[in-house]
Amino acid sequence: MVKLKPSLLLAVILSLCALPLFSHSFERKVVQEKQQQTFYYTWFDDQDKEQKLSFSYSNDQLFNHYRRFKGFNAQEYLDKIDIKVRNTIREFDRRKYTLETQRKERSIEYKVYSDDKALLKDVEARVEKAKQSARKSYLRKHHYADLEAAWAIDAVRPDLPRFVKNSYDYISPIREAILTKFGNNVRPKTVINFVLSWLQAMPTSELPDRFHNSGENFKPPLKLIRQQYGDVDSKLVLTSAILKAIYPRLTIAIITSPNHALIGLNLPIRKGDKHVEINGLKYLVGEVTGPKQYPIAEVSSSSWSMLKSKQYIVDII
Repeated sequence: MVKLKPSLLLAVILSLCALPLFSHSFERKVVQEKQQQTFYYTWFDDQDKEQKLSFSYSNDQLFNHYRRFKGFNAQEYLDKIDIKVRNTIREFDRRKYTLETQRKERSIEYKVYSDDKALLKDVEARVEKAKQSARKSYLRKHHYADLEAAWAIDAVRPDLPRFVKNSYDYISPIREAILTKFGNNVRPKTVINFVLSWLQAMPTSELPDRFHNSGENFKPPLKLIRQQYGDVDSKLVLTSAILKAIYPRLTIAIITSPNHALIGLNLPIRKGDKHVEINGLKYLVGEVTGPKQYPIAEVSSSSWSMLKSKQYIVDII
């Protein structure tokens, strides 16, 4: 019997913990066919019933959909803001004012000093305008957005609603495969639970701290399909895009907490259904990660505690 040193054993344990969570019932096969790939999935839903799904994508679609998206670079972000601010105020006489900067992890603050009150006011206004302009421009260009949560000051995240809206056209092969499977007369909840069970069965990677590692493990929809696993935000975007493509009139809520995310669907509520009320409307809530399977209107105890505590933000699509 081989004995491992304590330090080596700890390293092995940590490396295993970092791997995606796999459902034992999930199988995925990919067949390369000339310039396209066909994906075959088999898994078991919450009723322990075997489910199957298959669809094809061209290599061009798979490898070029948001291929330049990357984890948030805070240093580059702050550098771009600083360059914009300093270029904007070059017209002012540098001898008549002093500009001090203070960099934090995700923000940069400016303080202007001058004996000329009119100049001081003008420079301060220009600085703030340039700062906000540079911030918004950088975030939009790189598909990020402010998190805007009390529990994550100065934090940013992948622009989840934008990823959903911009992915409708790319979801067509999946949409058509699901519609072909179920036809037009099936209840929406049947289709919704099928989609949820597929995403829940799919391997899940860790969601890093939203403040310190924004977008580190996030995968746009087709990258998630290609690499077969992703974090909860990645799965939430793919789920939302599929359901919105199938049911264009369905109002969807993206519910984000410090370390998790849920989907909300504005559908009729039955007694016992887990739901939240947002702006006067009720939304059934659902999990998009596993490995345990939950149909719509059922969530884990930890997710329900999070919802009851109101520690989340919402985006409506």
